[in-house]
This record gives sequence, structure tokens and C-alpha cells, in this order.
Amino acid sequence: MGTVRDYYESDNRDISAQNALSIYSPQGIEIGHTISVKVHPMVEAHSKYISIYSGKEVAFEALIKHLENEIIRACDINGLMGQKESADMEISINGGDVVSAKDLVFSKKTILYVDCELSDDRKNLLKSHGESQGLRIEVRDTSYADERSKKERPLAFISHSKNDSRDFSIKLANELSRLGCPVWFDEYSLNIGDSLVESIDAGLKVTDKCIFVLSPEFLANEGWCKYEFKAASMKQIFEKKNIMLPIWHGIRKEDVYEYSAALVDTVGLDSSLGVTQIATKISKVLLGS
Repeated sequence: MGTVRDYYESDNRDISAQNALSIYSPQGIEIGHTISVKVHPMVEAHSKYISIYSGKEVAFEALIKHLENEIIRACDINGLMGQKESADMEISINGGDVVSAKDLVFSKKTILYVDCELSDDRKNLLKSHGESQGLRIEVRDTSYADERSKKERPLAFISHSKNDSRDFSIKLANELSRLGCPVWFDEYSLNIGDSLVESIDAGLKVTDKCIFVLSPEFLANEGWCKYEFKAASMKQIFEKKNIMLPIWHGIRKEDVYEYSAALVDTVGLDSSLGVTQIATKISKVLLGS
């Protein structure tokens, strides 16, 4: 499940200038309520925009006050970085032409990542106050993060052997995603440095179903394929419901029975049906239609 902070950090991974801003009294005394601010150049569009993260400790009234900050209103990269002298930032467009950050037009787009759930009235107040400051406000609060997490959460875990079913499994993962069924698939879900055991366990826990592409190499594999099958079997026992969706890929019923008698009693699909038809049938199960 992604949090507001997660999305603030992961969205817009382009080159950005980032710093923290606090509210100050007319006498220049810091009175707290620090927010995190990023300025994002969109060099190909010759424009830039702002994203702001407001933690749980920032009062709503303080967030309103921050929108009046001249650094935000002007999208001032130098001010954001605390530079007293006007310095310039040069950015290369796809490794080619160089553009000055000063020449990028502020689009007025300002995304607020607010780490609490806001009422519609408060969201509208932020938007209207932003408009009064010349800003176009988009609010992303905890309800936004929850809804987005639901859509992005993988619905199924795909277990396969790379030796004889990799191409089929990749096509299946892509087709399921196209049908609105995101999946946990090792080649897409694992990043360099990830713990394999922790990642596989997390993938199995968060998904509702486990798709097993049962091939000769899968049945012979005593490593990760066996580990994933055992982990899914324990999940099935713990949750007291059938989570396994087997696909028979070049194997016989006798082969499956020798591997697991329980799998023979589970209705599966034969890969000879083709990826499109299999993905369509599986998507109906995953989406409950």
C-alpha cells in the first residue's frame, strides 16, 4: 500500500530542486510547520511546476499560509535552495540543447501531498486560496493514496520457470495488465538489491491469487519454483480458500499428480488455448466478473 509520502517521493522522478520551507513571523522568527517543496522542470515543454509534501504535524491553517510564500508563488528555484545570489541552473534536453531554468515558464501547477484525509470543503478552500495566489492546486491526501494503492495493487502472483515458460509468462503478464489486472511478476516487480525471499513473500501476501505456469522445468525445479509453490500452499491453508490458478504448459495429468495430488483436483487451463483466451478467463476471476 503506497502512502502519501511514498507517492510524493516516487512521483515525478525527473530532475528537481528540493528543500524544506518554514513559516516565519513578520519579525523574521521561524514559527515552524515545515513543509517539503520540489520544483520540477519540464524542459521539453519549457515549463516547470511545484509539488509540496505536508506532514501530519502541519496544521491546515499553516498549509494555507504556505501558499502565500513568494518562493512558491514565483516558483523560485534560487529561493527554494536558499541561494541569496541569483544563480542559474542549466538543463540538457535529452542530452542535447541546454535550457536555462530561469527561462522555464511556471505553469502554476502545484500538487499538494497532504498526509491526512481532507474534507471536500478543505480541499476546495486550498484550491480557491491557491487561485487567489495565482496557483492551480491539485490535492492528493490519504484517501487519494488509498484509492491509488487499490488500483496499483497486484491482483495475482505469477510463478514460472524461466527455462521453458518465460516467453509465455511475459506475454500473460502483459495481457493481464492490459485487461486491468496488474500482477506480481519477477521480471517487472524485482529491483536490483532486493531480497528474493522477502520480495516473493511480500508478493504472495499482497495478491489474491497465484498463477502457476506448470511446465516440465517448473515441476523439476527444487529451488524458487518449489519455494513459491510451498509458500502459496501455506497461504491457501491459512486463508482457507483456493488461491491457485494452474496453467498446464507442456505437461500431463500424471506429471501434475506426481508433483501434487491436490493440483489435479484444481481446474486449470492448458497453454494451448493461447495467451489472449487464458488472460481473458483469468481476468474474470481476478476482477470477480
